[in-house]
Amino acid sequence: MLLVTLITPLIGSIVSGFFGRYLGANLSKIFVTLTIFISMIASYSIYIDVILNDQEITLNILPWISIEYLEIDWAFTIDKLSGSMLIPVTTISFFVHIFACSYMSSDPHQPRFFSYLSLFTFFMLILVTGNSYLTMFIGWEFVGVTSYLLISFWFTRITAMKSALSAILLNRMGDTFFIIGMLLLISTFGSLNFATVFSLTPYIDSNILYLIMLCFLIATAAKSAQFGLHNWLLLAMEGKKNSIKFTKINLFNEYSYNPSMKKKYSNRSHTIFKRDIYTKNEYNNKGIYVYDLYLNSVCNEKIFSSISECSMKLHISRNTISKYLNTHKLFKSQYIFSTHKLDGNIINSLIVFTPILKNIITGFLLGDGHLRKLSGNRSNSRLEFTIGIKNIDYANYIKYTILNQICTNSKLTFWPKENPSQCWFSTKSYKYFTDLCKSWYYNDKVLNQRIKRLPYNLTENFSKETLAYWFMDDGYSELGPMYFLCTDNFTLKEVHILQKLLKNKFNLDSGLKIRKNNNKICYRIKILKKSSIDFQNIIKPYIIPSMKYKLKLNMND
Repeated sequence: MLLVTLITPLIGSIVSGFFGRYLGANLSKIFVTLTIFISMIASYSIYIDVILNDQEITLNILPWISIEYLEIDWAFTIDKLSGSMLIPVTTISFFVHIFACSYMSSDPHQPRFFSYLSLFTFFMLILVTGNSYLTMFIGWEFVGVTSYLLISFWFTRITAMKSALSAILLNRMGDTFFIIGMLLLISTFGSLNFATVFSLTPYIDSNILYLIMLCFLIATAAKSAQFGLHNWLLLAMEGKKNSIKFTKINLFNEYSYNPSMKKKYSNRSHTIFKRDIYTKNEYNNKGIYVYDLYLNSVCNEKIFSSISECSMKLHISRNTISKYLNTHKLFKSQYIFSTHKLDGNIINSLIVFTPILKNIITGFLLGDGHLRKLSGNRSNSRLEFTIGIKNIDYANYIKYTILNQICTNSKLTFWPKENPSQCWFSTKSYKYFTDLCKSWYYNDKVLNQRIKRLPYNLTENFSKETLAYWFMDDGYSELGPMYFLCTDNFTLKEVHILQKLLKNKFNLDSGLKIRKNNNKICYRIKILKKSSIDFQNIIKPYIIPSMKYKLKLNMND
């Protein structure tokens, strides 16, 4: 029963802490509360055995420290004192969990809170059942750590973090005297075991005993916030209702009745109002609309009840959300945060990856454009270009005109440094490109590299713009004129799919040109003569002057 009493709160803490996001808030708190209830029932059973039946229970788990005459085991003993302490610890903890189930019901981080609370109970039980001063000190120390975690649970609040730091720093003073007391016990008794110390106490000089007792008294006073060492407890009363709301109300009253305050705080009113978004107030009661411009819909198809919930679901910090809230500015060119439903015209004006841009990007990927996944689990991908130096105007046109919204203002990179023959640039990283990576590439385990392929939904983003930029990026012409589209990266089956697409979309007839590239057979699409004029008319409006040489045209044509 003693093992059940000790281990069940630890199991509840581990399950809620590590698997709470999968179990959900409700199941996590029910499971943790159930483990505390089991621990409480077991403690009552132990109380009956120890107090009423006059028994003593010892649980020796394993040897721990053995240094000359000092031997300490991982062991727990239940006598009448510790047995009577188990009852209030587990019972009060159980009712605290019951209260917290209701009190914390609106918080999005309930699994983390109940994990801390259950862990606090576990170390309290270690503290009262350890059979040596060192075992008790382990429980003692980690009770302080879990107190710090609970006090700083709302870690975005400065007051909560200050309170937590104040608590743990003042407790360090108590821990220091506890350690000094243990060192005196080792030097005097040669042991930290309760039974050994208590049996030898009558034979020890009373002055030494008074000194040891004084050390433990100061340690206890710091831990239990007795007078003189109680300052941290007054600051540790952190709750759901943020004091900013009440500060704002008081400031408003003073502002209303004191004209001299109006000038002082007129420029700060907006800041005060924005700070209030961390609580559930009139700002959050309207809900948080998060528009995903990539999906062109509200995220998760619902309104988030608070910034905390929004932060947890989207893995975006609360500070970032509050910074972008109601500004109509895009976060990562994807999200808009608002407390009210936005008009469709506003959303359309902010969309970065428009249908036309998606079509053009498809043309780049059919050509020499390359998607690269950046390092890191949460990093997105970017679109990279390597273009010959003779097409420098084309590179500048793509970077600073077509893709100006998704590229940085940095200059093109030329290489090699001496007598450069190519230039390179890339876009910023976006989730849209990460999703494109999944459909445009696959990992070849034999070659241990990513291989480009045709996506299954290619027809959705294949237009005249796609064909034009594919040709400018990786096409050429020969006498006739005969036009070719390079498809070196694709298999014969994929090339046939592209030929069929050209026929169905634009009624262009095409053939194949077979060539060898490093002992590898490659295929290129050849636009037949009877379709050459149609091909030229389709793409000509989108060809920039400096690239018209590919169509065998002058720049002014």
